[in-house]
Parts: sequence; structure tokens; C-alpha cells
Amino acid sequence: MKNLSLKRVKWVNAFLLCVCPLLILFSTVRAGEDIDPEIPPMLDSAFPKLANTGKSFKDFVPKGWMIECQQTGDISKDQIPDLILILHQNDSKKRIENRSGIGVETMNSNPRILVVALGLPNQRGFRLEVQNHSFIPRHTIPTINDPLSSCPKINKGTLHITLGYWANAGTWSTWKYTYIFWYQDSALRLIGYEYNSAQRNTGELNSKSVNYLTCKIKKSKSTKGNVKKDETWSKLPNCTLKMIDDIVDGLNFEQSNQE
Repeated sequence: MKNLSLKRVKWVNAFLLCVCPLLILFSTVRAGEDIDPEIPPMLDSAFPKLANTGKSFKDFVPKGWMIECQQTGDISKDQIPDLILILHQNDSKKRIENRSGIGVETMNSNPRILVVALGLPNQRGFRLEVQNHSFIPRHTIPTINDPLSSCPKINKGTLHITLGYWANAGTWSTWKYTYIFWYQDSALRLIGYEYNSAQRNTGELNSKSVNYLTCKIKKSKSTKGNVKKDETWSKLPNCTLKMIDDIVDGLNFEQSNQE
């Protein structure tokens, strides 16, 4: 009888060791379902229409928005300084408290607007040329970083914008884009981009360098700590210079534009 009781105790202990973690995990998931942050929507029609012209950068900032980034430089190749702005909405309702305990405590889900205003002759101000609110996606998941971690830069007449994806829970994948635009035919057009991704658990590294002016693409694959890279070059089947509005979501361009 003692041996039978001992076996029963061991069986119960083993059962509890298997079931309890599952119950805890299920409870955590259920709790997460109840406290997932609700992101206030922002319809296209809700975005403000910016002024067509302005004497200074302040004239392109609508009420309820703030300047996050400001850059000047000649992107229209007329030797007149142009204006690049990143506007960030300042709505307290879109600053979301994260009660899950994972990720950032407060998430700023306010949308952004990329503004390109060309300089007018004789220092008469600027003329609005580009107003885009979809290329830089909103920060909507607290365990993933804000996609915009640095301000755009003007380099040799081209505009460089970097967006990144980094998660502190849920996935080992991370990636980063650096887009290169120039101004042509009254539009901001993509002439190339750099794409780098990594699997943090395996150390696998992938990169892609695309040049739409030369129609060439370079792909490389390696592992962290390994100097040797597997590189391949190929020709692009389509060298159309996309406008920035054609990209829609700059953080997922690679997934939606497989060459």
C-alpha cells in the first residue's frame, strides 16, 4: 500500500509539473488579450492639409503637430536650399499606456508627416512639394521599437531615410532599411536602398543593396563573426524610379517588393 501511495504522489507531482506551466501560460495570454493597447485610428481624411507656400518652416506646421526633424539642403539641384521636415502629431490620446509589462511603458502612436518644400528664388520662402503620412509607419506595438530612430539626411543632393524593426519579445528577427531618394519630375523618387536583416538566435545576416539607376542588385549572406560573405550580383527586371507615395509602408517594402 505504501508503494502504491508513493506512486500516486509521484504521478500527481508529475502531472502538476506539466499542467501548471500551461495554466500559467494560458492565464498570461488571456491577461495579455485583455490589456493589449488599443490604437486610436487615423484616417487619411483626418490628416491636415499643409500650406502650399511659406516664408519659413513654421508656416508648414499645423495646429496640434510639432517638428521632430528639420533639415535644409539642395535636393532640387537649383542651388537654392530646400526644406525637409518630419512633423509628429501631438495628441495625448495617442500616447498609449502599456499595461502588459513587456516593452515600453508608454507608446507614442501619433502619426508622422514627411514634408519636402522647395526653396523659392530670392529667399522668398518655400513651396510645398511632398506631403506623405504613410511612408513612416506609426509605432503601434509596444514590444517593437519606434521605426524612426534617426532624422533624415541630405547628402550630395539626395535624401536618405532610415527605418528599422527591432523587437524585445516575440521574434528574433530584426531589419533595417536606408532609402535614397532624389527629386525628379516634381516628385521624390527612389533611386536605391540598403536592406539589412539579422536572426539574433542563429546569427544569420542578410543584406541587399539595390541601385535603380544602374539596374543592379547585390545580395550577401553570412553569419555573425564570420568574415566570409556569400555575395551575388544580378540585374533588376524593373528599374522604374518609384515615387515615395508608391511605397506606402517603408518598413515592409522588402516583403511587398520581392525582386
